[in-house]
Amino acid sequence: MSNIVGPYGLASSNRYQISFEFNGALAAATAVAPSINSTELCVTSGEKLSYLADEVNIPGFSVSTGEFEGHVPGMNQKYAHTKTFRDFSVTFLMDHTHLPYKVMQKWGEFIFPYQSLDTIDTEKGRNFIATEYYNNYACGMTIRKLEHEPSKDVFTTGLYLHNVYPYIINDMTVSNAPNQPLKFQVSFYYEYSRFLTNDKN
Repeated sequence: MSNIVGPYGLASSNRYQISFEFNGALAAATAVAPSINSTELCVTSGEKLSYLADEVNIPGFSVSTGEFEGHVPGMNQKYAHTKTFRDFSVTFLMDHTHLPYKVMQKWGEFIFPYQSLDTIDTEKGRNFIATEYYNNYACGMTIRKLEHEPSKDVFTTGLYLHNVYPYIINDMTVSNAPNQPLKFQVSFYYEYSRFLTNDKN
């Protein structure tokens, strides 16, 4: 078993870390004021998003192929021509400040900003939404897979996702049933991913 899976056993499904690279105007737009509870002031919104990411769908990819017929009688050759990256989703646990929900809602409103209500003449139909520039609302994201070794967690593999942004912010369901942790799911698009084998990347 040691020769096959190593001295620390099989991989763990519950050791991972995500990080959004909010920057510039997007960082300002998605910022959430810290709680008045002083014990929480040392933890940033980005760190909390990682801690509250209850389930992360690490995306894969598919390969589109064409077919070359007849170069050998009776045989067809499939060749690869396009690598297609799949979208992915993250399920967040909700803390008492609803931080993940607030960040994603603010991200969505940054993509589609409304004109300020006090400057709109609604009677003349001047209410509009001006979509933000793509490079401003998309950001990098890293998903790191960690494994436990004695006294520490170590980075093993991961993905860097280029130009990520949310495209589905799912419903958040509440009810009068017995209390359970509140969750909600967000689906993301991105352009492409790069496989990471070194944390310095």
